[in-house]
Amino acid sequence: MFTYYMIRAFEWLNPLIHLLGGVIAIRAFLRCKKNGYLVVAIYFLLGVFTIIAMPSIQKVLAERREPDLSEEVEEKMQIAMREAADKVMEEAGNPPLAHTMDINFPLGPILLVTGVYLIAKKETNLQP
Repeated sequence: MFTYYMIRAFEWLNPLIHLLGGVIAIRAFLRCKKNGYLVVAIYFLLGVFTIIAMPSIQKVLAERREPDLSEEVEEKMQIAMREAADKVMEEAGNPPLAHTMDINFPLGPILLVTGVYLIAKKETNLQP
């Protein structure tokens, strides 16, 4: 159960980091009116959009290209493919494979947000 929540936390870490970067960049833009911060804010906010909305959009576009199948038929196909793969692996002498999942840790965005924060914090050119 703990692993499940850790995986969910890592999945939400990337959009949260991008959102935090967007907020920091917008605050820095409002504080010192440098257009570079606005560009960085747009980058981060587009990143949030891409991470959150694009998978749903891609799924809808993929469904339009594929023939319409009912959920029952689709589920039966998935089960049959899984059983066939397990049978082939068993005949080859290999046990069924465990489910693997890639976990992406957003180190690059974290460093970028930290850099923008440190630069914005040092700004002294305040506009009235």
